[in-house]
Amino acid sequence: EENKGPTAQSLPVWWLGILLTVGGEIGNFAAYGDPNTPASVVTAVGCVGVIANSFIATLVLGEPLRVRDVAGGLLVVGGVIL
Repeated sequence: EENKGPTAQSLPVWWLGILLTVGGEIGNFAAYGDPNTPASVVTAVGCVGVIANSFIATLVLGEPLRVRDVAGGLLVVGGVIL
């Protein structure tokens, strides 16, 4: 089998991203349990994360921004508004 270089899991930045994602989800879970924070606020913040991730993937990683990505983002925003 041919060695094609390091895998994503061997890169420290990948582990940093995983740890930050897990930390964010724990914070999200805690925010839903906080009686002083309405679920509408937590959902809106999550929406910003989804939209930001699509732009970061396009700008930093060079992934193509497809029509279905934009449509999905609009559906997320529409769901938060409704």
